[in-house]
Formats: sequence, structure tokens, C-alpha cells
Amino acid sequence: MGANYVDVDKIRSIARDLDQVATEVDSADRAMPETLDAGPFTPGIMRLVEAVAANTAVHVMRVRAAAEGVRKAADQYEDTEDHHVETLHGFLRDLSGEDPDEGR
Repeated sequence: MGANYVDVDKIRSIARDLDQVATEVDSADRAMPETLDAGPFTPGIMRLVEAVAANTAVHVMRVRAAAEGVRKAADQYEDTEDHHVETLHGFLRDLSGEDPDEGR
């Protein structure tokens, strides 16, 4: 079984990338024209455009939620790593017979 290494900075970078994608997709939605003239097809096309805009908004929210989930995962990995370091230091201190309050 190989060692597992979690790069918390890389995980946080993924969250930033997801935020950036959500921002870019959200801003692209605003580039749509306010009016559309497609003759007799205008109402149908407008419904399609509105559906795409609504669907895009849902996807933007989902990508932002994914970014938040990735950030939480990074926090949990970091907390776990800190806990393991503290536990290992305590074990080594106990093993060597050091007084944990010494030097305070």
C-alpha cells in the first residue's frame, strides 16, 4: 500500500478555479441582448433564451457550491494533518520522557 499525500494548496487552487469558472459563465449570461427580433418566431426563441439563462444560473450556483465543498475538504484535510502532527509530537514527547509543561 503506497503512501497518500494530500496537497491542500492544490485543493484550494481547484476551489479557486471553480469560482473563476462560475464567475466567467455568470458574466457570459449578461452578454445576451435585451431584445430580440426573430419575426413571428420571437416568442418561442425568447422562451428558449430564457430557459438557457435560467439553466445557466442553476449551473453557476452548483459550481459555486462545488467550490465551497472543495474548500471545506481542504480545511478538513488541514485540520486532520494538524491533529496528526500534534498527536505524533505528544507520542514522541511521552516516549522520550519529556515533561509537556517544561519550558512554559
